[in-house]
Amino acid sequence: MNQTKFYDCHIYFDESRTNIEKIEKISKKFNDSKFIISPACTINHEPDKSEIMYFLQRQMLKSKFLYHLANIVSKTFYNKDYNLRIFWRIFTGGNKKLNKVIIPENKKIYNIIKNKKDFLKMWYWININEIEVNEIDKNIFFSNLVAGFKFHCYWHNLSLKKITNFLKSFKNTKPIYVILDYKNKNEIVEFLKINKGTKIILGYCGFPLYNCIFDIIKEYENCFVDLASNHID
Repeated sequence: MNQTKFYDCHIYFDESRTNIEKIEKISKKFNDSKFIISPACTINHEPDKSEIMYFLQRQMLKSKFLYHLANIVSKTFYNKDYNLRIFWRIFTGGNKKLNKVIIPENKKIYNIIKNKKDFLKMWYWININEIEVNEIDKNIFFSNLVAGFKFHCYWHNLSLKKITNFLKSFKNTKPIYVILDYKNKNEIVEFLKINKGTKIILGYCGFPLYNCIFDIIKEYENCFVDLASNHID
């Protein structure tokens, strides 16, 4: 039985940057490819980040010593209101603000793509620090339009243990897409052991742990990485 392949093109659907028509043109250009998109990660337009900043970050994360410095630096990016601090705006192309989305708008994305189900799916992106299991729209999640859950540990300050507990209580059977955080380094093995029955995709090639992630995940046939990010080279 042939299965339809969907590609995570890693688009945070931001209407100030793109629209369904543009994505549909790309789909047709590449032999009617099928894509998975996510709710927006920032309020309003997400600014472009400096290539120099990406480069320096990559070099630091390749070094066991500088990795710890990168971790410390990362804690200075945002203030308590989840806004990018003024100093770091220098690296966003014209001193532009960057305001995090705390509760991703899954329903909005679902309503946008529900008539485009021939070539689009979505990740149900959830911040479990803010949303309880009973607040999930099951009609959306269990539809054919949803590929599975997405969790962003760094963006929403999540532990892998908390994600595991959430998955147990929800009794999830779909794949999950997880973007890690620096503090997940000591949690990742236990997370993979407990969740052997779940397909797990680690975003950004396991960023910020990509210097060690392959040695960790090679024993787990249910775990994969993606390559869609400026955070990797």
